Amino acid sequence: MERKARYLDKLAHVDKRIANVREWLPQALEDEKTKLAVYKAFQEAVEALLDIAAMKLANLSIPPKDDYTNLKELHTLGLLKAEHLNTMRKANGLRNRLIHSYNTLSDEVAIKSIHELLPELVEVRRIMEAWI
Repeated sequence: MERKARYLDKLAHVDKRIANVREWLPQALEDEKTKLAVYKAFQEAVEALLDIAAMKLANLSIPPKDDYTNLKELHTLGLLKAEHLNTMRKANGLRNRLIHSYNTLSDEVAIKSIHELLPELVEVRRIMEAWI
């Protein structure tokens, strides 16, 4: 029961952060604070999804590794389709760039990528919820 509660907490966090991104995204390029809030909310949503991926592997008695390896393992096990694996790879890559490379990342490209990835992340979230 405790594991299920942990999954549900992570899913709720994803929901909250995706809702934040949706609300703030239209103004993200107009205001620095809003842009940074969108970046942070996106980062947290992706991190929570990656946490769920690691938790699922641990529940299957497979030691979690790095994010990309964990996602590949879930794909190999048939728990993530290729398109969802690709979505999570893109989202994680963008998350990493947002965290480490603000000065070398075009805000327009980042915001466009977040906008494009959001519906796909919602689908990945739905799939992960079915794992519970």
